[in-house]
Amino acid sequence: MLEEFVTSSPRAGQVVRRRRLAWVLLVLALAVVVSAAMAGLALYRVQTLQAQVASPWSEELPGRGERLGDPTAIIPLGTRQLQEPGRYEDGEGDLQRLSGELEPVLSRDTPKTRQDGHTSVPLRVTLLRGTALQEEDSTILVREGGFYFVYSQVYYTDKTFAMGHIILQKKRNVAADDLQEVPLFRCIQDMNQNLPHNTCYTAGVVRLQAGDKVELLIPRQSASVSLDTDSTFFGAFKML
Repeated sequence: MLEEFVTSSPRAGQVVRRRRLAWVLLVLALAVVVSAAMAGLALYRVQTLQAQVASPWSEELPGRGERLGDPTAIIPLGTRQLQEPGRYEDGEGDLQRLSGELEPVLSRDTPKTRQDGHTSVPLRVTLLRGTALQEEDSTILVREGGFYFVYSQVYYTDKTFAMGHIILQKKRNVAADDLQEVPLFRCIQDMNQNLPHNTCYTAGVVRLQAGDKVELLIPRQSASVSLDTDSTFFGAFKML
């Protein structure tokens, strides 16, 4: 039987170990460089995104140091005492001008049933901020085109098995194949016959053109809703 023995000198073994160590160090160095590059890229993307998000709200009011866009909101008045538009009362009872910082408030009468069977809520402006939106015939009239965040909530006290509302866009300019009235958002909730109390909230971002109108309608006749300020509200503010 032929047996073969392979031996190597201690010096050759040291060379092999050094080469392995060098490769390990090289791989670790590359991993550190790649990780640092990825972390830097991620940080850059985060900063860029933050700048893009914050840019539409970068306007500051004199003496306030806060960003203010051009929002306009519509909320129910309820029993809250009205204040002069553009003013507020601080803790010491002094009125200070806020250059339109206060949001508009719309007070509401009893909901009314329209001829088409929908229930609408009459609105009137009591506080107003900005010029992008205004109230017209209980609707939100868009005066400046752009992207808007539209929101609404209705607190229902009706015994009908299901209650809800729609946010309707009435376009000023309509193309040949477009509809003049477009439902933007819908909201529906089941109602308990014994305890008919439920809220329905819906909101979203939409692009509106100057001259468009936005309206809240309840597709029920003589719907029973709560008029408390913290329960039922409808509004919008301009984002871009």
